[in-house]
Amino acid sequence: MMVRNPGDDWRKRLVTMLFDLAGRFPGGDPLLPPLSMRRFVGEGSWIHGGRDFRANGLHFAEKFSKDARLIPDGSLLDVGSGCGRIAVPLTRFLKPTGRYAGLELSLPLVQWCSKHISLRYPNFRFIHCNLYSPFYNPQGSGDAANYAFPFDAGTFDVVAATSVFTHLLPQAATRYLQECSRVLASRGRLFATFYLLDEGMPDVGHSITFDHELAPHAFVNDPANPEAAVGYRTRWILQEAEEAGFSLLSPIRWGPWAGRPFTYSGQDVLILEKTSDRG
Repeated sequence: MMVRNPGDDWRKRLVTMLFDLAGRFPGGDPLLPPLSMRRFVGEGSWIHGGRDFRANGLHFAEKFSKDARLIPDGSLLDVGSGCGRIAVPLTRFLKPTGRYAGLELSLPLVQWCSKHISLRYPNFRFIHCNLYSPFYNPQGSGDAANYAFPFDAGTFDVVAATSVFTHLLPQAATRYLQECSRVLASRGRLFATFYLLDEGMPDVGHSITFDHELAPHAFVNDPANPEAAVGYRTRWILQEAEEAGFSLLSPIRWGPWAGRPFTYSGQDVLILEKTSDRG
């Protein structure tokens, strides 16, 4: 077993702080969040210029346009908007008549996006949802299993939830499917990523294994920290989606996380269309 050096975390924090300070100098990209924020939401690269942040955001923005049929004067809700990974490329796609709303657990990320993105693009709005999350908002007081999105029914053309359901326990996953359906217009689309377990478990040596059963339809990688990674049986997710008023719009796009080749995106992608108001 590899012994961890206690100084590693200290050195990483110092390097991150120096990168953050460097990013404040004039001439930098005003829409590139500090490295500390990008790493907080999962960016693995230490590259100062935010190459992964930009590439991943553009990847999803293009998928929303092509496959979820987002149009330049349309409206999108980004559930788990983070520090603007998806919002930033959409500032170049959505017209001023279009509309973007981001829901995020971390208040500092919401504040940064409001200051740097909304100030320049008033049709982009970021909202803090103060839900408890052991990773992203440990001081939160709300419960995702009972959360109502702060929007009227039928508000959006597209809802995006990338790396959201992969952190939701079953009751919360059902609730979020219902809320995504409720805030979508008729024939609106949900673009959501999952770990779906019916097409083979991860190869030996992968960091995610889902060896621990939480329920017959739900498995976790680490029972001590279940929300770190949650995988679901495909049939159960599709049943819950149907109950919420969705139909599968296109074939499932399987991700490479379980050892398959990379063909579409990093996780398994469902693109669902709202076909009834049961949600």
